[in-house]
Amino acid sequence: MNKNILNALEGNDLVLVIGNDLSMVRLLKSDITNADVLLKVMDSASTDGEFIRVNINDYLAFTLWSFYEKKEAPTPFTLNNVVEFLIRENKSSEDDIKAYIIRITKNLTDEQIVLEPFRKLAKISNIETILTVNFDNFLERAFEAEGIKVNPSINFSIQDSNPSNGDIDKDKALTSIFNLMGSIQDSDFAITEEMQLEYLYSLLIGKDAKTKSLFEAVKMKSILLVGCSFPNWFMRFFIRIISKNRYKTGRSKFVASDRTAKDIDLSSFLENNRTSVIPIGSPALALKNEDEVYKNTIEFIDELFDKTEKSGKITTKNKPRYKEKIFLSYSWTDKPIIKKIKNEFEKCGVELFFDDDDLRNGENFTETISRYINDCDYILPLISENSISRKDSYVYEKEWTQAMYVEQFKKSSGLFREGQDNYIRPYIIDKTDPKDNRIPNDIRKRNITSIPSEDSFGPMVRKFIKENNLTEIDK
Repeated sequence: MNKNILNALEGNDLVLVIGNDLSMVRLLKSDITNADVLLKVMDSASTDGEFIRVNINDYLAFTLWSFYEKKEAPTPFTLNNVVEFLIRENKSSEDDIKAYIIRITKNLTDEQIVLEPFRKLAKISNIETILTVNFDNFLERAFEAEGIKVNPSINFSIQDSNPSNGDIDKDKALTSIFNLMGSIQDSDFAITEEMQLEYLYSLLIGKDAKTKSLFEAVKMKSILLVGCSFPNWFMRFFIRIISKNRYKTGRSKFVASDRTAKDIDLSSFLENNRTSVIPIGSPALALKNEDEVYKNTIEFIDELFDKTEKSGKITTKNKPRYKEKIFLSYSWTDKPIIKKIKNEFEKCGVELFFDDDDLRNGENFTETISRYINDCDYILPLISENSISRKDSYVYEKEWTQAMYVEQFKKSSGLFREGQDNYIRPYIIDKTDPKDNRIPNDIRKRNITSIPSEDSFGPMVRKFIKENNLTEIDK
């Protein structure tokens, strides 16, 4: 298993992109008309006793052709070619084809869908964002089957003439799913390569709330494409647009897909441009990377799950969520390390305020910061050499000063929670001396906890939750 993938996963720094290689169904031969023909014309089809296992898109292509047309099938026999033929020859309309696909897909039972790979990915707790290029709802069904809560899926559309411009309401403690090529849940989804291109173009030019939320979730993250066997041209553009960086810059990118490693031209391009291709069915590529060979994408997922399970990063039930809101006050220079503390709070189900580039570039930065300081239940001054070296810095002069006044007001007005005796909880995140006289006196005289090691972030957050008896909700 690629160590860079495991390191990114361990640091909550990995975004998954799930492709169609994973979307398999297992159906009784007796339930399929012309099952022998299906086995002959579909490369993904294989026998399993009394069952046939086949990719959902291939199965949809077969059933569409069987329903609308009895002639010799187009070559290659793909969903794209079947749909294009039926529309071009006026055999059916795009809307009717979509309605047929929705009915067939939604009627599949969990037993008919090969859900296990999706269920394993759903249980990896360090994955906060999953992008899919499938229109099926197999990933959502996997989360439901595991009993793990997830944010409502964000489904993209090329038919929406009035895209929303507000913020997307997401629970940061839950996984977010972005269906980049639409979804059967919204009846707008890509069923041809031309439609996929339009969805890709909409991501490139989009400025609406969905697109903003997508790129905010992916920003500064490593990307792992799993089961995305795109055509050569599409893969190159897709990775470039999703990462929003040139190939030779930005965070790490990985591709683990059934057919990518077999495309020598594409593999060479990716490997030469800082994108690691996981050797699936390609011994030659394995020798180059000194990595093991996987039979298929599902085998890769199995090992990823096993490695993650051994590290204790598997979710077996819904994460607890807490009512109280926390404000992290820190020097902008410390943002990389503070982001890791933020991730630990959100993994534990604590809602907090963490300012970002968009807010700092906005016109109402001071007003927004002030409102959050007033509204939060606790403020955590995160002390470092960077935050105390200048008394005229924003965090020192504005945030910490306001926090002291807010604490006095809350305490005198009886606004503390029951059992609460403080509002300001300071922490030191480097080797700064707790008695350093550059720390404001009102903060220095408190009990200041030092957390200089990243290994201490998780225990610190769990201790904070326990000591302050935060209120668990949505049990």
